Amino acid sequence: MQMNSIQLLMQECGACVLPIGVEVKEIIDVSAEINWVSFSEETASFLRFRQKGENDWTVINNVSSPYRLTNLSDCTDYEFQLKNDCGEEETSGYSRTYNFKTDGCC
Repeated sequence: MQMNSIQLLMQECGACVLPIGVEVKEIIDVSAEINWVSFSEETASFLRFRQKGENDWTVINNVSSPYRLTNLSDCTDYEFQLKNDCGEEETSGYSRTYNFKTDGCC
């Protein structure tokens, strides 16, 4: 039986796989759109973000792609992470940190 690359990757990563294909689009001075792909419709995704350099994360539960972050500050560096909850107390853990900067710098 021959397996494709995605199946092999999923076997290596465990049952609950991190979101993939993460992109930030449509960045303006007060918002940004975050896009990603999850492998299952039953998977719940969680997003946490903060201004770069801050200690506390803002966590948003049960988000779906695309998700628009709003009420951001202009000309500010932000960082975010995503994770999947696959049920039965199994999560992917948070992803690596992704960065973006809002528009509005003079």
